[in-house]
Amino acid sequence: MVAAASGSLALGVSGRSAEFSHDGRFLFVYGASGRFIARADGTRLRPNPPYSSVGRWLYSSRGGDLVRQPDLDEDASLVLAATDNAGAVLSPDGEAIAYCPSSGCFLQSPIGASPRPIPSGTVMWWAPEGTWLFIDPCTFVDLTGRSTSICDSIAPGTWAQRAGDTVAFLSVGSAGLDVHVRNLAASTEVVFPAAPSAKGFLLSPDARFVVSAIAESTDPAGPVTVMEASSNGAPWTTLGFHVDRWSMSADSRFVGMARLQGQPRISVDGASGVEVVGAPGLDLSGGLPPMFEPAGGFGKAVFYEWDPGRTGLHSVIGNADGSGDWLRLPRGADCLEWRGHTALCWNGNLYAVRGEQPGLLARAADGYKVAPTAGKIFFVGPAGLSSVDLPGP
Repeated sequence: MVAAASGSLALGVSGRSAEFSHDGRFLFVYGASGRFIARADGTRLRPNPPYSSVGRWLYSSRGGDLVRQPDLDEDASLVLAATDNAGAVLSPDGEAIAYCPSSGCFLQSPIGASPRPIPSGTVMWWAPEGTWLFIDPCTFVDLTGRSTSICDSIAPGTWAQRAGDTVAFLSVGSAGLDVHVRNLAASTEVVFPAAPSAKGFLLSPDARFVVSAIAESTDPAGPVTVMEASSNGAPWTTLGFHVDRWSMSADSRFVGMARLQGQPRISVDGASGVEVVGAPGLDLSGGLPPMFEPAGGFGKAVFYEWDPGRTGLHSVIGNADGSGDWLRLPRGADCLEWRGHTALCWNGNLYAVRGEQPGLLARAADGYKVAPTAGKIFFVGPAGLSSVDLPGP
């Protein structure tokens, strides 16, 4: 490994791969010599029993007991005894746990607090932000142990969704399926008919819209019609026909609909989709939906244009609403991700695009890795392992 203060350091073990913990404090090594853990600077290397890093804690199992410790050389404290360790699920920050011993299911939030009984379920998972727990098939539990169940209302074969304090689900109504949008904080609920022939829907990240994709044929992989309705129960709007794939921006403003037969369409703020304005020779009918820039930036998106001879696709960048200002990158430079408001694109060379300003970051880069907390991009080039600053924010 390479540390800024000490340069290169040989760990002294034979490994096939190594990775840092999410908080950057520990290094996990895997390979022919076994499994090892060390501090991020390579010191205190030891066999991994194994530890797992969750939030600010190292968790491990000792004799079936679940224990945790804040650092490698600090004492471990008991989280759950082996008799209670059935189906235990930790919150993403490691500060709460749900588990189901023989006497039922319980929540400790925070860990060490008095266990609160929660509904039983065979599958439990936490929201990525760790603010609530979902118990399959239809129950949400918040960190106080308060549960919200829709099991008596949800239509068979459908699923519930949640964004913040909003839960949305389908029920069987007198004229077909109904959409329910329930605000848990305000104790309000809106009910309105689902889109015609819809079998499911997607709740937007900000809970302002619900979107349904309706099959246009019996082919499960065939095109769909995309429809959207406001969560307040406004009528459904058809965003686009003959859609092969679609995507939504993180702020829910834009819906991109890719079509193999024709240019993609973009819907803005729930309006019917408008076909993308093409530049001369620009063919975006590759069936891949746009990858939208995070909100608050330059209002851009990565689109996908056919290579000459339609042998493959490459990336171009345009306005998120599809109105133009197209930026063609060097041939074969595919934009693989947004890091903040910077698109990172690679074709053997590494490029960064912010707004309409492309920049060459590195030549002959054999792939790359981003260390966002350090604000660096690492790559292997002719000079060995190198880094450049991550443009941002």
